[in-house]
Amino acid sequence: MALIAAFTTAEKTSHNSHKFGFTLSPTNYGFWKTMIHPFLVTNNLIGYVDGTIPCPATTIEQATTSDKETSTTSQPNPNYQPKTYA
Repeated sequence: MALIAAFTTAEKTSHNSHKFGFTLSPTNYGFWKTMIHPFLVTNNLIGYVDGTIPCPATTIEQATTSDKETSTTSQPNPNYQPKTYA
């Protein structure tokens, strides 16, 4: 049996579908699940799938104070990285 090693940061940011020699189909869910679940666990991604890790917010609120007045501004969250699929 092959060992599953964690991917580097660079590998995690690239599209990972090429890591598996098959795609999900109506007839291979059991096989797909036995391959994908360890991959998600090893790369600390399973929490996003099962909901224990929430996705980061798209924006964050930042408070600014000036001469007795406090205001908040909405800025893009640097931890939010939208996924694009080609």
